[in-house]
Amino acid sequence: MKSIWMIVVLLFASLGAFGQKGEKSVGVNVGYGTASGFESFRLGAEFNWNATDHIRLSPSFDYYFAKYACYVVSADAHYLFPIKEKLRIYPLIGLTYTHFATNEFGGNFGAGVEYPILSFLNVSVEAKYQLTKDFKQFALAAGVAYKF
Repeated sequence: MKSIWMIVVLLFASLGAFGQKGEKSVGVNVGYGTASGFESFRLGAEFNWNATDHIRLSPSFDYYFAKYACYVVSADAHYLFPIKEKLRIYPLIGLTYTHFATNEFGGNFGAGVEYPILSFLNVSVEAKYQLTKDFKQFALAAGVAYKF
């Protein structure tokens, strides 16, 4: 019985280590967007703040190297699930503002995977679908973030 309680305590202690409340990070990412007529390479920046141990708020800016000036500003929420050792996966949902052929507000949904390679550095891969009235895009990105 004592070993079961010890396992439970260790499990909950490890869950808290995955995303500490108040933890912040700033990162950059590279990726690709598949909007019809605007398929292109992208470069992005993001700020992450863990509101709780599992809920993270993530505003971001992505610039697309397309024929026209194109960018996307998003505000997403991630729910962090610890998977194995330090690996985390997260679904995401959020709001987006797109400036492509038109300026539009819409929504995001998707998922990502994150792994800390050092105590202060995370690497991640994220895929999301961005949807507005006249604009739909699948965006894929790989990034690195500095934790502080």
